[in-house]
Amino acid sequence: MKYTPFDKFIIETKNGEPELTTRLSEQIEPKKYFRTNQYSSNKELKPYEGIIENNSFRINRIIKYQNPFLPRITGEFKTQYGGGSKILIKMRIKYSIMIFAVIWSFAPTLFFLSFSSNSTEDKNIIPQILISFIWISIGYLSTYLPFNYEKKKSKKFLIDLFKNS
Repeated sequence: MKYTPFDKFIIETKNGEPELTTRLSEQIEPKKYFRTNQYSSNKELKPYEGIIENNSFRINRIIKYQNPFLPRITGEFKTQYGGGSKILIKMRIKYSIMIFAVIWSFAPTLFFLSFSSNSTEDKNIIPQILISFIWISIGYLSTYLPFNYEKKKSKKFLIDLFKNS
């Protein structure tokens, strides 16, 4: 189990790159920056949005709720000698969201440390360290858990899409 909001995995299949690209393109809509169809039925929407270029793709899941920790999925098709293909897939959150989460998590720690340097009593620093640890844990869990929830859905979908004949 990985403890970061990143994931890398490989899917090996006996199918060729053209067939895999066709399968994926049937499940992808063009990228839209502002979706107004959040209240439409699922039958009208394809499950993912993004682009396929040459032998690679950049996609993310279309959801009807807000989740800034939604994985951004990039993949690359590699043809294997002797037939078949290998799909190299990376999932990550947006870099801007990651930077915000790190700053949000460590800001209270820096705040408490700036005041603890003036304090000469060791007993006053223990609650500050405890609060900082709890705050960092909350920041970590509020990033990791939503990402992991969405990552599992996307990983299962991609494995089913590329492995099934």
